[in-house]
Amino acid sequence: MWRLQLLVAVIVVTSVGIFTLEAIPQDPAYHDFADSRRLLGISNFYNVASSAAFFFVGLAGLAALKVGEPQGALRALQPSYAALFVATTLIGIGSAYYHLAPSNATLFWDRVPITFALMAFVCVIVGEHINPRLGRVLPLPLLLLGLATVLYWHLTEQHGRGDLRPYILVQLLPVVLVPLIMLLYRSRLTPTWLTWSPLVAYALAKAFETIDAATYHAIGISGHTLKHVIASLGLLLFGSGCSCSATAAACRQGLTGCRDCAATVTPAAVDAKPPPPKRVVDAALRETQ
Repeated sequence: MWRLQLLVAVIVVTSVGIFTLEAIPQDPAYHDFADSRRLLGISNFYNVASSAAFFFVGLAGLAALKVGEPQGALRALQPSYAALFVATTLIGIGSAYYHLAPSNATLFWDRVPITFALMAFVCVIVGEHINPRLGRVLPLPLLLLGLATVLYWHLTEQHGRGDLRPYILVQLLPVVLVPLIMLLYRSRLTPTWLTWSPLVAYALAKAFETIDAATYHAIGISGHTLKHVIASLGLLLFGSGCSCSATAAACRQGLTGCRDCAATVTPAAVDAKPPPPKRVVDAALRETQ
């Protein structure tokens, strides 16, 4: 109970902290990227092209879920995994669309799938670490919450009083809550560094976003382009983990395969019954004597 109370306290404190700030409008300078080179008739070519990484990573994740029973993934969480990879695919489309003509109007279509991916990832972690049923029922309300924050920002911008606070909150909370959940609750899957990869990649991606111009002048590749590549790589690593990490107990129960040993679930393993306790065997032997 204390762990749940801690998580609720973090949500409350973070939310109160965000909303004690004044409304945060979108900075127009956000749309000015260091690398605006035009290539093959495409403006901001490298930012557009690097967005495609999300598209292909999302497709790869969906393909892994569609082929048989994926190892390293809980059956009960299939909707959450699917939501994560569909959102990743949509990020590729939305990000490319935004970078073709950066503006608040096109940024809306970039941010919607980003919030979907964040919310779906939270559902996966909740299901793997706290309760699979909870991870299964949370996607719809959390996806709607994420959408609402982007709609709120978009509508307030149109009325000349832009407010990013709800959107910032749904970006910040997963970064805070997911590590806490992973540290406080034991995973139903074997813990591996692959589960941390989206968080680490997200942090690195945001860091490179802040040094967009400096990175471009230093190495000829902008920080924003690297942001796309790093973030998509983190999701790719997580997706690859879905095909390999479960406990041996989970394998025996037929919940999933095993990430670390490539074990597979067989009907015999699922249907096998545990041996009777020794005291029962002893009693049966006495009766036969």
